Amino acid sequence: MFVTAIVLAVLGILAIGLSTVPTWVRWPASAAWIALSYREIRALRESWRHFGGARFFANGDVEIRNSSGDTTPASLADGSILLRRIGWLRLVADDGTLVHELVRGSCREDRDWRRLHVIWRHV
Repeated sequence: MFVTAIVLAVLGILAIGLSTVPTWVRWPASAAWIALSYREIRALRESWRHFGGARFFANGDVEIRNSSGDTTPASLADGSILLRRIGWLRLVADDGTLVHELVRGSCREDRDWRRLHVIWRHV
């Protein structure tokens, strides 16, 4: 996943560099893409280092468990997506920590995955 993020960042730079817009537009666009990509990759690395799990409650509340087992209240951030078999969760802890997490499951085989889908529809 980390390698994929780096590859996508590089591909974005190539797409901007090979575009037909004037050079004075490409330089700021490239700088912005690099800054945003760096921020996302750094957030991914930090969240993987400290993330131990998440718990979703029926009323939409979320708790994040860190690697030492302590829990922190959190909320869903913009950009979270939940599809049938895969999801990309962006959670913000009360202390401001942003957690990115790729989750996978199957509604037919996993009761917790079905429960997450039901909670997601109602939040």
